[in-house]
Amino acid sequence: MSEKLTLTQRDTLIALITLYREKGEAVSGDDIAAFIKRNPGTIRNQMQIMKALGLVEGVPGPKGGYKPTINAYKAINTDLSYEEATILTRKLEEKEINAKFGEEDIRDDILLSKIKSILSEIDIFLDDKIVREVTVTEILLWIWLCYQFELYEKGAKLFRKVNPEHSEIYKEIEMIGRICEGRVM
Repeated sequence: MSEKLTLTQRDTLIALITLYREKGEAVSGDDIAAFIKRNPGTIRNQMQIMKALGLVEGVPGPKGGYKPTINAYKAINTDLSYEEATILTRKLEEKEINAKFGEEDIRDDILLSKIKSILSEIDIFLDDKIVREVTVTEILLWIWLCYQFELYEKGAKLFRKVNPEHSEIYKEIEMIGRICEGRVM
């Protein structure tokens, strides 16, 4: 099934599964769009296609939206424990972003400067020229940042540097790392 999915459909399913598990109820197309930074209209169109494929179920009403079917989990080769790891990833991201940038609002120019600095540090790390100790948590944040900025090649290279023996940490970022790897190929 996953061979037939476009990248947008795959990302949409991953977001749906993650948000559904987090909320425990139907997920709106707008929530999915915000999660993967896509146009809500695009998500609605994709959901109609995936509904026809039996991957999602529509839930009518004011608290309606979409729920993943068991076929959605199979289509992205995941299971509930994998999905739970994705939720942990989002929580880790929020925690790390707040720790890295602080919780206060940041002016765009300062934020841009900080992001450029982090991207530069990623390049130095990937060239094996970094002189300080880099934590696994930092690498996970960097992978997420690369995913968000569609720097999939860098994200995939970083992902390959994470030791799978850090099982809990590895599982937290594996889905995003795999997306980066898939987009490079």
